[in-house]
Amino acid sequence: MCRLGGHGQFQCPSLLQYGSPLEKNNGILRAEVATELMKPTSYVNTNLAPDDDRIVHVSLPNATKAVILHNRYLNDGGQTFMLEATLLQVGGVPHDDYAKVLFDLSAITKYLVRGKNCLFVCQLKRST
Repeated sequence: MCRLGGHGQFQCPSLLQYGSPLEKNNGILRAEVATELMKPTSYVNTNLAPDDDRIVHVSLPNATKAVILHNRYLNDGGQTFMLEATLLQVGGVPHDDYAKVLFDLSAITKYLVRGKNCLFVCQLKRST
């Protein structure tokens, strides 16, 4: 990830500062996390502030090396989930245009299940 010697992408300090990434080559776990992201009761939801005018992105750029999920928001009267995420680029550096931005749920779940080696860290808090 950061291209420094002595560690692989799943042990990169640039990534681990955000938490532990999902296990490599575990498609079943990734599918389970994607399913949990779609359930309204699995994670803590925050209502999006009425004055929050951030763009909701519907896809991720091709150069995305890792996705860090920060928050899950509700919009449209609690009917639509949006995920706040930071995208990391080569070197493990947050992308200038994609730091704590909003994404449509489907954009994140596609990335999550698309590849077994996609780097993904979930900082969302579980519902109790």
